[in-house]
Amino acid sequence: MYKLKGVFIVFLFMFFTSGCWDYYELNDMSIVTAIGIDLTENGYLITLQVANPSQIAGGESGNGGDEAATVTYEKEGRTIGEAIGNLMFQTPRIPYLGHKQILLVGDEAAKDGFYNILDYFMAHTQTKKIFPVVIVRNGKANDAIKILEPLEKNTALNIKGMLETTAINNSMISNRKLDEVLICLFTEGRHPSVSSIEITNITEKGEKTENISTSDPESMLIIRGSAVFIKDKVVGYLSDIDSLGHSIARGTVNTINITFPCDDKENFGTAIISRVKRKHETIIEKKEVKGKVNVKGDVAIVEYNCKLNIENPENIKKVEKQINKEIENIVSNTIKTLQEDLKSDIVGFGEYIYRYMYKDWKKYKDNWDEVFSKMDIEPKSEVKITSVASTKKVIKDVKNDGKEE
Repeated sequence: MYKLKGVFIVFLFMFFTSGCWDYYELNDMSIVTAIGIDLTENGYLITLQVANPSQIAGGESGNGGDEAATVTYEKEGRTIGEAIGNLMFQTPRIPYLGHKQILLVGDEAAKDGFYNILDYFMAHTQTKKIFPVVIVRNGKANDAIKILEPLEKNTALNIKGMLETTAINNSMISNRKLDEVLICLFTEGRHPSVSSIEITNITEKGEKTENISTSDPESMLIIRGSAVFIKDKVVGYLSDIDSLGHSIARGTVNTINITFPCDDKENFGTAIISRVKRKHETIIEKKEVKGKVNVKGDVAIVEYNCKLNIENPENIKKVEKQINKEIENIVSNTIKTLQEDLKSDIVGFGEYIYRYMYKDWKKYKDNWDEVFSKMDIEPKSEVKITSVASTKKVIKDVKNDGKEE
């Protein structure tokens, strides 16, 4: 009797602990590499970029080289989930979202609000939460996701590669992941910002393999500054140089490439600033709110086209002043744009009050954007030159007259 009970219990556990009820064969699934979301009159237009299996397999059919690396499917729905569900009628395989590389959001959808978008992806059990979010500047995600380029035929990998390269080399973007956007939306005193891209010369040819078979593609995608939010809605965009100023003020960079004027004759120098350290604070004095941004780092001069001998220690000090002045101008212009044009604190001056002066934050939280737009913010740069180019003399001047200052 006890043996029969034991066998029954074992079979019962086997029945309830089966873990393969939602199992799908890999051959039955389409690997989604990118998702595009656009706003329509009735809801959303969802565009999925799916990896072409024959291209992944190396073109076993023998003609894989003539095929696109990806296929796109698009469908409308009243909700994001309904639109993706409607795509099932178009694709022979079940779309799998777990390997997507990027989320593209059209300009109108971004300005309408992000809460519905975040709700879907945070609730979806199949999808990971750590992937870049990019706004299509003044355009549609549906158009951007279809652009094919020669060096990387997969649009998702192309955009992701551009984001990573730009972030490493010149720090001009806010390369935010979905989870970071969500965290920022629930952070007191700071609005989110994410990277934005732009489509150059939208043509039908840009969506065809003809665009990747030429050295001069008609349509291309370009990283273009950052999208600025107030709460969950995009309210405008920063230029490339203003995005750099935001990255410096926010302290999200380790290395900066900067070009600076070195005389009044339109000559310039270029420097790489490494080990960048930034400190910002918000000060309340006699009910007046002020902000400070201090920047420090090590400078390597890689190009200097002015008639100044940078072997001379005194001249090194002059060049340091030129670089510090340029950094201060960049940060100051960025803050001016945020205060006057966008009225959005994406740097975190309000967050500083929330963290360190919470009693004061209670007074300002309801109208912080207005307070931020009027506060006096002083940027201060104190970077130091630690190395110069291997050629310290300007060759064109030495060749012409050999005269240097």
